[in-house]
This record gives sequence, C-alpha cells and structure tokens, in this order.
Amino acid sequence: MTGGKAVAMTLIEQGCRTVYEVPGGQILSVMNSFRGTDVRVIPVRHENTGCAAADAFGRLTGEPGVCFATTGPGATNLLTAMGSALRDSSPMIALVFQNKSQDVGRGDAQDVDHGDVFKGICKKYIPIRTASVGPWAIREAYRIAKSGRPGPVVVDCFRDAMENQEVDYEPLDPKNTMVASACVPYASVIEDAAKKLVGYKSVAILAGVGAKNSHATDELMELAELLHTPVVSTHNGMSVYPTADEHALGVRTRFAGSLAREVFEYTECVLVCGSSLSASTTSRWALKLNDIIQIDIEPEQIGRHYPVVAGLVGNCKATLRLLIDAVKKVVAENDAEREKYYAGVLEKKAAYWKKLRESDRADVNASPVRPVAYMLTFNKLIDENSIVCAAAGNSGIWSQILQLPKGTRYFKPVNFGAMGFALPAAISCKLAEPDKDVFCLLGDGELGMSLADLETAAREKANIIVLHMNDGQYGLIKQEEDHMYGPGHNLGTNISHVCDYEGAARALGCEAVTIDKITELPALVEKAKKADKPFFINIITDGQTDSVFPEAY
Repeated sequence: MTGGKAVAMTLIEQGCRTVYEVPGGQILSVMNSFRGTDVRVIPVRHENTGCAAADAFGRLTGEPGVCFATTGPGATNLLTAMGSALRDSSPMIALVFQNKSQDVGRGDAQDVDHGDVFKGICKKYIPIRTASVGPWAIREAYRIAKSGRPGPVVVDCFRDAMENQEVDYEPLDPKNTMVASACVPYASVIEDAAKKLVGYKSVAILAGVGAKNSHATDELMELAELLHTPVVSTHNGMSVYPTADEHALGVRTRFAGSLAREVFEYTECVLVCGSSLSASTTSRWALKLNDIIQIDIEPEQIGRHYPVVAGLVGNCKATLRLLIDAVKKVVAENDAEREKYYAGVLEKKAAYWKKLRESDRADVNASPVRPVAYMLTFNKLIDENSIVCAAAGNSGIWSQILQLPKGTRYFKPVNFGAMGFALPAAISCKLAEPDKDVFCLLGDGELGMSLADLETAAREKANIIVLHMNDGQYGLIKQEEDHMYGPGHNLGTNISHVCDYEGAARALGCEAVTIDKITELPALVEKAKKADKPFFINIITDGQTDSVFPEAY
C-alpha cells in the first residue's frame, strides 16, 4: 500500500477513531485512506481549533487526540494550542504534511522547515521522509505522547513518501509496542516518606495534573481522611479531588485561593502530588511553603522550584497506594494534633465561604451579572455527569469558585494560558462522551478566536451548552491595566457590545438566548440539556465592579 495508506492504517491500529483537520492537498493521501473505516474525520474552521480539540480528547481519555494540518501556514497555526498540550501534560499527536522531499527548502508554495518550527513546543518531532518509516513513526509517536509526562508529538509526512512510495504494512497489537508506566519508588523510600508524614502535626495535600492523569482521586480521598488533611488542587489538577468534599479547600493559583494560601503558609508539611509547582500555582514562586514531600513521574521536577525533605519518583496513583499502606502502620503518631489542626482549617473554610456567599458579589439579582453570583448559581446546576471546559481568561479564573462533585471533569489551558481552547475542547469532549452534559465557559475575547466553530458544533451535532460572559472587553487584561495604572487609563482592552452574539450563534446553527440576570440561568440550562443542538447563553456580565487583581477571592 502507499505510505499514506500505511500511516492511516497504523493510526487505526493504535486506536485513533477521530481526526480533526483543515484540509489541504498534501493531506489527501492519508485522509482519503480513512474511507470505509470507523474513523470520523471532522473539518474545523481553524487549525488551532483542531489542535485544541485533540488536546482536550487527550485530557479527557488519556489517549492521544489526533489532528492534521497541511504544510506551512496550516502547520504554524497549530503552535498555540500545541503549547497548551505541552505545558498541561496532555497526550496528542499532530500530523503535519510537507511538500515533496526534492522541493523542500527551494521556495515551493507554503515552504517552511517544520522541524525548526516545532522545536521547543512538542515532546518530539518525527519526520517521515520515506514510506517504510511510516508505521514505525506513528507507533513511536503514540509511545512518546503517552509515556512519562504526557505531551504532544509532531509527525511530519513528506508528500512523496505518502503518495509515490509503497510499503508492506504489518499490523501490530498496541499492547506489544508500548507498556503503560506505573512505576513506583523503592519500598525503603516509601517507608521513609511515610514516617516523615506522620511526624508532622499538620499536613496539607496539593494535587496536580499528575494525580489527575493517573486517576488518583480515591487514593487522595483515603489519605486525606487518614491524616486529617485538607486538600488543595492546582488549576490544572482541578476535578481530581471533588471540591464539594469536606477536605477540599478549592484551587490555588496566582489569581485566587486566599484560603489555600493562608493554610499553606502555617502548615508544617505539604504533600505535593503530581504538580510541578509552576508559576500559576505558586504566584510565580512567591507562595510560602514549609517542608515538602513531592511525588512526580519525572525526577527532574522534584525539588526544581522548592527544596524537598523527601522525593518520590513514580506514578501518582500507584505511589499513593503504597504510601497509604505504609502510613497505616504508623499513623497513630501525632494523630490527635493533626485532627485538632484539621478542625481549625474547617472553621476557616466555613468562615471563608460564609463571607463570600453573603457578600455583594453574590447578589443574584444584580444586572448586569456579577461573576461570583454567576458561578455560585451555575455550581448548583453541575452534577457528576458533567464536563466543564473553561477558557484562559476571566471565565476560567472565576470558575475556580466551583465546588465540583466527584466524577465531574474540568479542563482549562493553565500553564500556557492560550485563548481559543474552551469551545473546541467542549466539542471534542461531547463527541467523545455524548451522554455527558458538557459546559463551555468563555468570554467575548476568547469567543472572538473560535466563534466560527459554533458551526462545527452544530454540524457535528455536539449539543454543548455554551455560557458566554459578555462584558465587552478583554476582561482579565483590562483589570490588570486598572490595577497597574488606575481606572480610566485603558488602551486596547475594550471591545464593545456592538456584536449580536445571540444572532451570530443562531446563524451558525445554535439555539441562543441573552440574559442579564443570573436567576434566569437554571431554567435555561435545564432546557439546554434537552436540546438537540448547541445551546448558546449570552450572559451580560458586569466587567467593571469585580476584579481578579490582586486576588479574586
């Protein structure tokens, strides 16, 4: 078969069933090889959308999402979304398609060196210059994308290798070409860490994306109960620990989580599970932490930003299971002191939420809508059957208020902070798990980068629920501008309310409505859950009164 056909068959062999793409001539040899197969090829309105959708599939399932882009501008349009997959540890495979080998570097149409372009923004760049390399390259891409800390891999398909060369393709069972990593530390390391843990009179847990990717929810909950420990999630790890649980203190980022910050600063030990302690989580490393015990799949992450008293290299879920068993043997030490510490934390938590819920910011009758009132109202509409995809800006930051029940999934572009993620992510999640309620939380700045793909959602019958915070500005940067220079000095951050977002959504195949009081939201969400098309709720939001600077709450 041709090299293109062999690449397509190897993708199917490895489990690929959905491809997001913007078509181009170089792509056709592989794309058309999917005819008659179970693979769903979904054309999107921008390559960034396809890449973000593939990223979200990886976050949701743990299996690499797949997107295609043609040479030159098609390939370069992947970079922003690919950065999110890399920084947030999401398995993804992007196939980019190059001109014929003899024409590369000679000024052919859309000519660019893809190797140079993608260096530094993916885990690995793998070129296919001859057809015989194709099957190996796809298997290698899956191995690298899923192993260790997950991330994106770029496979560069040269056109002559896809169209003009043949290869003998021999199918292989994926379990014979890759072994899932569940490595754990030596027993002596586990025992030493357990003894250190129970030696402290106060312990807090910080759960990151490594815990999330390894599905360590049950282990985190068991250890929190065992040690009387509050649990904080990173924004990237949000939903790994049910924030509706008593032990949860919510999320800690540089914009929010004052309760978590306060608790961390007087707690004797923080057990860090699968977090790199990035700038987002630690307010650019200004967060004060005392003794740290850190678990991570990558040795180089341990002690990178903060010194540790113990480091455990391994899969978070498997390592936590061994750590729990070891702690049970010695847990009585300092148990009464930890229980007293935990009771004090619960008092602080109760006071924190009482103050927030009774503040003017929680006024559900305010018009336009206050962000805190919006999130507290929306929170009541989420159940364990829900997936929430949030944007990089204000809608994502305010969504940290959400107290998610166990089983809810939450995704946001955190460490790269790229706009244009929420809508394609929601589409991808809904197509992957159609029985789930999928919410897309975004603002008008974010929507401006992905608006056209409301049509993709409608065409592909992805009946997502889009909640649009419409405040007529690039809200996050407007608030930072006000914080730095004072109100009235805004330049380049205002948009306007001129755009008829409701009309645009309808024109693109969605059901749509506009509200300016959040009390209208519950009935509309119930209606949206029963709709047979995407449902767009345009929420006129107060972007002036409340700010996330210097800290949202």
